[in-house]
Amino acid sequence: MKPNLQSFLQFHDQLTAGVSSLNLLYEGMQARVTEHLVKNKNITILKQSACTVIGWVLNPGETASGAGGERMLSYMPHCIYLKFAGATWTVDRRLGPGVWPLTPVHWTWVLNKEQGVNIKRHSFPLLPDYASTAFMIQGATLPAAIADCGDVADAGGLPELMTTYVILSRVKSANGLLLLRAFCANLFQMGALPGPYCLLKLLRHRFAGSAQDSDYSPAAAIEEYRAMMAEYEAENAQRHKFGPTYQCQKCRFMLPRRCLWCQSPQHQ
Repeated sequence: MKPNLQSFLQFHDQLTAGVSSLNLLYEGMQARVTEHLVKNKNITILKQSACTVIGWVLNPGETASGAGGERMLSYMPHCIYLKFAGATWTVDRRLGPGVWPLTPVHWTWVLNKEQGVNIKRHSFPLLPDYASTAFMIQGATLPAAIADCGDVADAGGLPELMTTYVILSRVKSANGLLLLRAFCANLFQMGALPGPYCLLKLLRHRFAGSAQDSDYSPAAAIEEYRAMMAEYEAENAQRHKFGPTYQCQKCRFMLPRRCLWCQSPQHQ
């Protein structure tokens, strides 16, 4: 491969129309498709659908396998066979139910927008699927997970709170969750979220006729939401400036990490 072409292999997938520069391939590999493949009354394979690699058809020009069973292919495989768990449809009786023959496709990505230089890449819309972002696993139910929710010294806010909630709520039980490291304890100590709190309060009044909130109108909900957001933003600015706070075991005040040597009168 020419040196200038080798440099393309170092590009992030987001710069190459989502096409990976190098692909791993082995039997039993957990994977996901990165493009919408098919959707009709019989078969549906959407983007990010999970699957398992169960086989492939190599190009006849491939040489013998290398030492240890690993090899770098010189030619693109003709197809990769993917098994979609739970699928009952059949493409070919010889393949069995839920097996899709994935063939290479062409993508065009921009190398230089100013000069109008485009590159066409021939590859498979397939990636190994052993890690996911919180965004990708929304709505999923996992039997187990190894989770990274940030560092204990991070100054978390509402976006981090929602991301962490999604991560921790994907598994069926706490026994199936392993945390890579401790995360910021302040994430779940910020009180009710302003938006959902005000919306639920308004809906309860509207549909249940709550006596204690008889004067809670949409205008009042907006006003309370703005007040709560202003308070949150002020506290969030403090967290990002000084870091998360911890309770001093002597004076019981909440102090940032750098102030744990408390100088309050209770210590005198």
